[in-house]
Amino acid sequence: MVYKIIKLKNVNFRYATSPILNLVNINLEINEGEFIGVMGESGSGKSTLIYLLNGLVPHFFKGDFEGSVEVLSNNTLDYEIQDFADKVGFLFQNPDFQIFSPDVESEIVFGLENLAIPKKEMSTRLNIILEEIGITELINRDTTALSGGQKQLVSLASILIMKPQILVLDEPTSYLDPIYSNRIFNILKKIHQSGTTIILVSHNAEILGELAERIIVLDKGQIIGNDKPNMIFSNIEFLNKYKLIPPPITKLFLDLKKRIDFDFEIPVKFSDGISILSDIICR
Repeated sequence: MVYKIIKLKNVNFRYATSPILNLVNINLEINEGEFIGVMGESGSGKSTLIYLLNGLVPHFFKGDFEGSVEVLSNNTLDYEIQDFADKVGFLFQNPDFQIFSPDVESEIVFGLENLAIPKKEMSTRLNIILEEIGITELINRDTTALSGGQKQLVSLASILIMKPQILVLDEPTSYLDPIYSNRIFNILKKIHQSGTTIILVSHNAEILGELAERIIVLDKGQIIGNDKPNMIFSNIEFLNKYKLIPPPITKLFLDLKKRIDFDFEIPVKFSDGISILSDIICR
């Protein structure tokens, strides 16, 4: 039986300072272990949507709220934000908004200290996460002396050390160069393979095509797309209407389909596209 780890029912929300609804009639279910991509133009409601998942909306970001949000079978209205700290991990765009400890070790273990985790277990978890994220050499560094990419990796480590069942990321590579972006995405791939539910907000269609099992598209606070990546990215009219750019490999095949007729599924993953092109060439 599939466990619905997140359930949003008839959610409407308007920030206290907003003249219009920022989320409109949101109904969404996410299965345990799914990798969900979230897309949409700036101001479409992407961040507001994910702020529902640990109670930031409406406990921290105040406004008019209707509907229900259940996370791990808990209604977020009945709990405080901190009650979800070890269950729902959040990684934001800018790591400077997330890091507040003076050194790397203190930053990573801060959450465990708040939960009064025994020192022996804390040390074990710390060593494991440093190895998994690949930042062992940063352990004694001052957090203010780190690069943007290093800060984001430290922030991610501070979340993953808590062993959350759900990981939510809001444009986590916006401020990073391609090298650190790829490191983040490779880590997400491994985390997902271990069974963690992931919700990733990103404009990077190539990454979402590679990693996501389902993509949610928002426009003006409404869900206007909710399907597998190949269904979202192969719909030319939909892409044009909502100004979405498909992965490069998908765009190549969409252009190719205008010139020749073929009956195979338009790929969203680079490896699938190369395999199809190889078959075409060898025919």
